[in-house]
Amino acid sequence: MSAERTKICHYDLLGVSFDATSDELKKAYRQQALLWHPDKNPHRIDEATAYFAQIQSAYQVLSDPQERSWYDDHKDAILRGADLNSADPDSMTSGPTSEALMKYFSDTMFRGYSDSKDGFFMLYGKIFRAVSDEELRAAGSSMDPDLKQALSNLDFGQSFTHAKQPINRNDGSRHTYTLLEYYSFWSSFSTCRSFGWHEKYRLSEAPNRYVRRAMEKENRKLRESARKTYNDTVRSLITFVKKRDPRIQAWNAEQQELQRQREEEKSRLKAEAKTVRVKVNYQAPAWAQVDDAAYDRLFGLADGGEAGLEGEDELYCVVCDKAFKSVPQRQNHDRSKKHIKALQQMRVQLLEDDEFFEGGF
Repeated sequence: MSAERTKICHYDLLGVSFDATSDELKKAYRQQALLWHPDKNPHRIDEATAYFAQIQSAYQVLSDPQERSWYDDHKDAILRGADLNSADPDSMTSGPTSEALMKYFSDTMFRGYSDSKDGFFMLYGKIFRAVSDEELRAAGSSMDPDLKQALSNLDFGQSFTHAKQPINRNDGSRHTYTLLEYYSFWSSFSTCRSFGWHEKYRLSEAPNRYVRRAMEKENRKLRESARKTYNDTVRSLITFVKKRDPRIQAWNAEQQELQRQREEEKSRLKAEAKTVRVKVNYQAPAWAQVDDAAYDRLFGLADGGEAGLEGEDELYCVVCDKAFKSVPQRQNHDRSKKHIKALQQMRVQLLEDDEFFEGGF
């Protein structure tokens, strides 16, 4: 079995119906994965490895509602695309078509996330370069200069390309476009191609102007339909690729980690602010509160703190064992948290000493 050239309907791979629920898909995937895991099939390991990869790809597509919807709408074209030789990026000489691009909506079309010829980065880089080259050829000199510059310079990069850093091109040159901008551009892609080859009628064969107008109208509808299909295919393919790009996955992980750190810092600051509010609103228990009158009598601050105890220096704090040069300086000290805390501790110690002596040792 060739994993690169043979495709089977995703629903057939998992053995489920088209209206299978997510639980049914999960159950079927586990059964098939267990059955076809290479470790369980040592006698046919190459076949099992290829088939197992297709099973994984099928489940990844069908378990995602958006990808499943796209697959359901384009299943026949995707399966037909597997048989189109023109789907090879190197052979898209006449320009990529919607059907040719359908082939690449599969994880089995590349061999690993590497920079090798058949690797993820080389393969999809070639595909979108083929789309770019055809746009440049079709538009010619009439193309908007900014669009022309974007199509000429945008590059898919290599496995080591960082999502937010300018991409190193294969020729060694650098430009300001990043991988994130690359995906953003293709996600809003709108083709410049005319799709005139989808026209059904030759206007020169119209017998009169009325028939000619009808032919023109029908041809225009066919062109617009083909253009819309092509735009949708390119946009959907870039979404398919972006979801699987390990560089984007690494970027998303970085952003999630930064968000987690920001949330932790935010929680820490909130906790600190709450602690400060608690300290500001703290009320000492009754037994630890200071009797101002007794305090004044004990430390010589009666009459507003201006009169000291007889024979004592009113500029000296007995509690803190500290002298001051002026009465205002002493008063500021008496109102400080450090002094009040020391005073409370001394009061507690005195109360404990009283209880000790009253208890008769």
